[in-house]
Amino acid sequence: MDSIELRGYQYELFASHQANVLAHMRLYAEHGVVGHVEFLADGEPLPPAERPPSGQHRLYYPFSSLPMVVDLLRNEKPVFLVWAGAAGSRLSTSPEPVGEGEER
Repeated sequence: MDSIELRGYQYELFASHQANVLAHMRLYAEHGVVGHVEFLADGEPLPPAERPPSGQHRLYYPFSSLPMVVDLLRNEKPVFLVWAGAAGSRLSTSPEPVGEGEER
């Protein structure tokens, strides 16, 4: 299992685009883009996560997950892109104490 700490993100909401891709997100680590997240129309089957030879991971989520993913990236630190194979890859925080709250 590989884990990459994320340093930034950029997302786009499409007015009209390829078939069922409603939003796209780039994930950045220390040395540039390390992954992409595609948000597909709710109810569409989600392809398995990919790690092509380029090394830029690709994850898929339903469009209804976009607010949760943006919240995770905005409000948690650190956040990691975890590669655990086609079915287990994910965005993740590190373990946190219960009731800790976020730093302000």
